[in-house]
Amino acid sequence: MTPKRSGCETCKKRRIKCDEGKPTCQRCTRSRRDCLWAEKLLDIHFENPYASGHVKRPRGPRPAVVTVGQPAAGSPDRKRPTEIPATMQLSLQMQAVTFYLNYYMEPLPADALGVTKSLDDYICQLSAGSSSELLNAAIRCMALETYSRVHGYHERASAEAVQHHQALLSLARRSVARLGAQNLDEGLLGVFFLSRFDASTHAPAELRRKLSESRVHHYNGAMAMLKYWVDHLRGGSDKDHIQPSVSPIIKESRRGLLRFLLMHTLEVPEWMKDGEVFGEVGLEEIYDRVTVRTADLRHRVSRLLRQQTAETSFSSKYEVPLAQRLCDLNQEAQDLDSMLCDWVAQFQLSWAYQQHTLKMPNDPKRTKHATLSSQIYTYSNMSYAMLWAKYASVRLLVNDAHLRIISFCNNILVSTDPKVESHCRLVVEQMTDIIVCSKAFFMGELKTGWDQAV
Repeated sequence: MTPKRSGCETCKKRRIKCDEGKPTCQRCTRSRRDCLWAEKLLDIHFENPYASGHVKRPRGPRPAVVTVGQPAAGSPDRKRPTEIPATMQLSLQMQAVTFYLNYYMEPLPADALGVTKSLDDYICQLSAGSSSELLNAAIRCMALETYSRVHGYHERASAEAVQHHQALLSLARRSVARLGAQNLDEGLLGVFFLSRFDASTHAPAELRRKLSESRVHHYNGAMAMLKYWVDHLRGGSDKDHIQPSVSPIIKESRRGLLRFLLMHTLEVPEWMKDGEVFGEVGLEEIYDRVTVRTADLRHRVSRLLRQQTAETSFSSKYEVPLAQRLCDLNQEAQDLDSMLCDWVAQFQLSWAYQQHTLKMPNDPKRTKHATLSSQIYTYSNMSYAMLWAKYASVRLLVNDAHLRIISFCNNILVSTDPKVESHCRLVVEQMTDIIVCSKAFFMGELKTGWDQAV
C-alpha cells in the first residue's frame, strides 16, 4: 500500500499521521513545533568557503542541500527561536539568516491590501537569486544582530554583525556616489537596513543617543535619494509626464519616511506631499493624503505650543492672529477626523473585525500571560488587522492633536465647545480599544482550549 503523501512536512519527517489542519495541524500545535508545508518551503543558498576556494574541500561525499521551512501564517509559535539539529552543521551566518527570514521577514499574502504592505514584503522577493552585494550584506547584517538579540545577545553573532555593518556602510556610500535609475532601489534598501540595525542594536544609554542621531541621518539620506528621483529620474515635474509605474521600493520608502515625520512632529517637504506622484491610488491615496495632512497638523501644533511657551505674556496685537490660527487648527483636526470616518466607511464587510469576550481562567499561570483585555478582536486576514490598526493609529494622533489645541485654548481663556472635547476623548478611547483588543491576534496569542469566545 502506497503511503499517503499529504500532510505537513514536519509530521512526515517525524513519521506520524497528520490531520492536515491549516495553517497549523493539531500534532504540531500540541508539540509546539513549526508546522511546515511544501508550498511554504524556502531554499536559501549562500556562497560557502569551499566553493569560493578559500578553504580546501574535504575528501568524501558532499553534504545534502539544506532546505529550511517557513512557518505558516498564523502559527502560534512564529516568534519562537528556531531549533536547528546539530547534524545539519549550519554556519552561524546561515542560522542567523534562516532565522531572520523565517520569523521576521514573512511577507503578507499576495492578495493583501496595498496600504498594509511595507518594505519587508519585498525583501524576500528581491533577495531570491539576487546578486546585489549590498542587499546580501544588509540581510546578513540585520540577521546576525536579530539573532544575537533573541538569543541573549550572542557574543559571536554580535561581533559578526558589527563587521557586516561596517561593510554595509562602505557599500552604501559607494552606491550613493553612483546613484542612478539602476541602483536607486538598492540604495534605499541599504539605508532601510542601516536604520533598522541602529534601532535594534543593544547599547548603553549614551551610545543609544548616538545611534538615534545616526537614524535621523539615515532618514535624511533616504529623503535625499527620493528628492533626486523626483527631480531627475521621474520624468519631469509635470503630472502629465509621470512614469506609469513606480517601483514598490520607492513607494514604501516614502511611506516609511512619512511615518517617521509623523511620529517626530516634523514638517513634510512640499515635493513629498503628492502621493499620486509616488504611485498612490484609490484607498491608498486617500489614506496617504490624510497621513500627510496629519503630519502637517502635528507639526503646526507643536510649533505653535513651542512659540507660545517661550512667551510669558500675550500682547493685544497677537491675540487676534493667535485666535485665528487656533480656529484654523481646530477646523483642520475636525476635517481630518471626518475624512478618516469616510475612509473607513468604504471598507468591505469582509474586512471588519469580529468582537469576542473571553472567559478568563482562574489559573494564575494562565492569567499571568493573558491579554490586556477580556475583549478581543479577530480578523479573517492579517492584512485586514493591519488596515484597522493603521486607521486607529492615525485617528488617535489626529484627536490627540485636537485635544492639545483645546487644552491650549482653555489655558489662554479662548472659548471652546465642551461637546467637541468630549467627542475627542471618546474617539481616543475607541481607537485605543481597537489597538489593545487586536493585540492578541497580532501576537498569535489566541489558543484553543482555555480561552473560549462567547
